[in-house]
Amino acid sequence: MIVREILYRAWDDVKDTMYYAGEEADVVFELTGVGIKATVITEDVEEFRTLHHLKYMQYTGLKDKHGTDIFEGDIVSFISKEKTGEKRVSKRRGYDTYSVYSEIEIRGVVSFGEVEIGLYKKVPGFFVDTNQSVTYETYFFGSGKKSDRPEERTKSLIKPLLTKAEYEVIGTIWEHPHLLEGRDEA
Repeated sequence: MIVREILYRAWDDVKDTMYYAGEEADVVFELTGVGIKATVITEDVEEFRTLHHLKYMQYTGLKDKHGTDIFEGDIVSFISKEKTGEKRVSKRRGYDTYSVYSEIEIRGVVSFGEVEIGLYKKVPGFFVDTNQSVTYETYFFGSGKKSDRPEERTKSLIKPLLTKAEYEVIGTIWEHPHLLEGRDEA
């Protein structure tokens, strides 16, 4: 059984500050029956002690290639080998096709939710949420039959967070949203 450290951090969109549970001198985090509660222990006015507006993020249990902890809300970049086309080779009787793969830089936000594994199975887990996609031509239709005319296919590049990939944390969605601009199609 794989056990990972349970860590949290929280974004304060009022003060534009990231708080890390256990590392703050004046903010205390506690797990309650309804979730996480953050309290400012140095605040004198009772109604301002609890920080209701924080956005909480969980540690994924993974580190990037520089040893930085990867949390929900982090913007990561990594290289993925993706199908980008098919090559058609004529033969004496018909033709064969071969998949063409290319290395693509994927950049997205680490999120938690349902992750697609295989064709039809979805499980809860962390994934890199990206609006990137790759478009290519294929000579096979959904039924697996060949065609003489290529059909254009678009594949989403939303990827499960894997232990074997070399991620690099390049910012957070809260502090550096500009890092996600211009990533529509690979």
